[in-house]
Amino acid sequence: MQIPIKQFSDYFFDEQSVSNRTSGLRLQISTVCTAHCTFCMNNTNPFEMKHIGFRDIDEIEKILYSMPPSNGVLMFSDSTSGRLISGEPLIHPKILDIFQLIRRKYPHNYIQIITNGTMLTQEFLLNMAAYNPINLDISMHSVNKENWHSIFNINKEDAYNNAINSFYLAKQYGISVSARMVVAPHWFGWNDIEETIKFLSQFVNRITVQPLRFSNKVSNELKEKWTYNMDELSDFIFNTCRKYGVMYIMTPDSKEPLNIPYALITNNLRACVYQQIKKVYWLTSRDAYQRFNDLIQALGRNFPVENEVRIVENKTFGGNVSSTGLWLLDDLLPTFEELQGQTVFCPNNFLDNYGFDMNGINIADVLKEYKIDLRLLEIFKD
Repeated sequence: MQIPIKQFSDYFFDEQSVSNRTSGLRLQISTVCTAHCTFCMNNTNPFEMKHIGFRDIDEIEKILYSMPPSNGVLMFSDSTSGRLISGEPLIHPKILDIFQLIRRKYPHNYIQIITNGTMLTQEFLLNMAAYNPINLDISMHSVNKENWHSIFNINKEDAYNNAINSFYLAKQYGISVSARMVVAPHWFGWNDIEETIKFLSQFVNRITVQPLRFSNKVSNELKEKWTYNMDELSDFIFNTCRKYGVMYIMTPDSKEPLNIPYALITNNLRACVYQQIKKVYWLTSRDAYQRFNDLIQALGRNFPVENEVRIVENKTFGGNVSSTGLWLLDDLLPTFEELQGQTVFCPNNFLDNYGFDMNGINIADVLKEYKIDLRLLEIFKD
């Protein structure tokens, strides 16, 4: 059987496969980037990722018509995690035509664009303002020019100035701005992080802070620079953002409560009681273990079921990666082997809607080899 839409565009299937793992609408148009960020996971993933270059505008038009009606935010060029390389959307040669297509389908929705800011000249921002409302989510990992160039590795002479000036110009043209920064305090120092937050607090209401994650493919020299204590970093970001009066989201944050509905836990424990299951196992990442274990033990007090939380390491990625969303099935196999015959609850956020992990292995095929009562949970972050 041939599926014409699949022959026309793999995007529909890639996006549909992860559509319930994120909120809102997403449109990914480019895997080309102006930057060569030192820490970019595009180059250090343990598996090959898809590189599509620039999507053809005819394909983008059909993608937009296939997307559902919505009043939500359109996440512009938000990459499909683990499946498509992320890129800089604003260098697409038909970018203004794409804005026009978006407004034909979604005339009033906010468009959120993740960008490194290097294309945001005064002329470009003026043209972009015609398609408001838009939010520019600008990556500004350091406000220091020398450090900025060391991170982004962009040779273009005016790139840094464009990125910095975009914060001033966007406000002038009625374009809202937020910011994101990847942080590793022992790379350029705690003061560099504070100075960057201080600068951003003049223009944005919210900063997304991402502690730097690296895989085993990174050199030992960089691993040493990029290693940090998560609790210490969490406290520093909290105090610094409070000092400069700016909201922030830190992902992951070792001191933030887990975003797990209580009913997800209690409903499953209640079902175990009805099914006369006396002991269950819960799988989580190392970073989330203490918070998750505390939650499970607290919610499990009223149920005659013994609960044990197990850590599954991100051995495929290695480095300092610790996230259930970045598990591969190979990471879980030793635990499946050990817990055969047991009831095991496992988050499903490392799988797509068809049960495939990022390496293209399907969980249904894996479970044929193990006698385990595996129960998947809809958990979106850890």
